[in-house]
Amino acid sequence: MTFFFPSHAGWENDGWFVTKSVFFSDPRRYTVSSQRSLAGGGWRVSGGWWQSDFGGGGPLEYGDSGANIYNAHGSPSDFGFGAVRGPQRIDAAGTYTVVTVAPRTEDRPVDLKPYITDKTFSPATQARCYGAARVAPPLRNSAGAIWHEDRQVVNAANANASGWSTSFKFVLREPSERCKTVNTVSRSFGSEIRTMLHGQCEVTGGDGFAFVVWDAGAEEEAALSQSGVNASTGNNPGVGASGPGLGYSGLTNSLAVEFDLWHNPLNEEPYDPHIAIHTDGAFPNSAHHGARLAATTEIPTIADGETHAVRVTFLPDVGWAKVAHAIESGECKGTTARLGRFTGTNPGLLRVYVDDMDVPLLSTPVTMATFLRENSTDARVGFTASTGESWVTVDIVQWNFSSYA
Repeated sequence: MTFFFPSHAGWENDGWFVTKSVFFSDPRRYTVSSQRSLAGGGWRVSGGWWQSDFGGGGPLEYGDSGANIYNAHGSPSDFGFGAVRGPQRIDAAGTYTVVTVAPRTEDRPVDLKPYITDKTFSPATQARCYGAARVAPPLRNSAGAIWHEDRQVVNAANANASGWSTSFKFVLREPSERCKTVNTVSRSFGSEIRTMLHGQCEVTGGDGFAFVVWDAGAEEEAALSQSGVNASTGNNPGVGASGPGLGYSGLTNSLAVEFDLWHNPLNEEPYDPHIAIHTDGAFPNSAHHGARLAATTEIPTIADGETHAVRVTFLPDVGWAKVAHAIESGECKGTTARLGRFTGTNPGLLRVYVDDMDVPLLSTPVTMATFLRENSTDARVGFTASTGESWVTVDIVQWNFSSYA
């Protein structure tokens, strides 16, 4: 299938609005969708007469289950209302909306041929040359993970353990661009006129990534040893759900520090980009905010192509006085009543620092044993990421993990 995207549009000196188009055959990086308003007017045939179905169809409109026959070009989710189909109604009027998702101009192939390999990226992209572990590619609906080759101590058995710390640097680049154009439509017997009402393009990278502590079971460890610690979407147990799942949703016995860029209303999450700490104990973890321990939207802009530094620390058995101080200082944000399930009698303190290594951006009391397997002291540590309808590359450029047993 070939997709069409405007590569340039604007008002010319002679007063005409001109759009120049480029054609690509890569549905993982170029998508287009369209929708006609209910007043746009499609047609159906009934009893030999032309009747308007207003671009819709289905049993909800006709009150007849047999009317599904008119939905051949629609979809079950919208009962055909989103379909653009004919014959066209004479003297119909309404709006016609086109939405495209594509790489930004500077990230498109320099010769404008169909995207084939990374070698066809523009010189600006090729110039961004650095060593990194890429967790998410610039593709739609993907998920990936990178795990440390060895399990790390995260819950030392002795009472004098001083916890663990991880530091890493990341770069988020090549966010997708979403453009929406709305036109009015009017038709006569032999022609159709579309007049542009408004159009807008915005850079919308998604979905995000997470640092994850995962107590993989024996079968999962065996599968990881066969497939390697660098995994991608598929039946690999080291990769969770794509899209809003951020690559960790579905991993049991795990805790995730997520860096979420995309607003997914069904996850009941904040509208703005945010950082959150999620776990559901021995059950499959979830990026739905019903599984969060803490969250904050008070974060720096991170999807800007710049290198950002993060440090995550865990101190066990800090005592309730330090937990109270963390709460009073404003470190613990976005907590819920479910936090009590994961603190235990002697909680530790998990802190997240971003760019500023002196002041934690987010913290939460937690006890590692509440989500690890019984009597477990070590776990896999690594990163997961995912993309949905939009994307952004996730590159880990530096990483260190230290446990102090």
